[in-house]
Amino acid sequence: MNAYFDTSAIVPLLLEEPHSQTAQIAVRNAESTWAWRWAEVETEAALVRRKASPLTWRNWRILKGKIRWLESSKDLSQDICRFNREIGLRAADAGHLFIFERTAVVIEDLTLVTFDKEMSKAADELGFTIFSPSVNTG
Repeated sequence: MNAYFDTSAIVPLLLEEPHSQTAQIAVRNAESTWAWRWAEVETEAALVRRKASPLTWRNWRILKGKIRWLESSKDLSQDICRFNREIGLRAADAGHLFIFERTAVVIEDLTLVTFDKEMSKAADELGFTIFSPSVNTG
């Protein structure tokens, strides 16, 4: 499985949260891990706000090095706005799902790993593959 992690799936890899165990299962089962570069900003903001320990910051540096970061040299704001008019997600969530959709076209077996209920619902309605431990693990 190629896994695309949004921020709601990255933070539980670093901080104890209700979805931490499932996030660990997803990362262990991933052949490659992908994320939109904006997730770096969001994750660091979460670590700062929750006063993460030095060990957590070290773990973040290691994890960052394992993620394949997706970026664009083009300003995608208008494309994301158009994409979001039909689904109505919060701004960064719309960006994550937009980037996932574009990446899924070129990365075989790309699975969305998210614990955001609204994003999961929108992704499901769009027919995207969403990580579920009972489905995506052997």
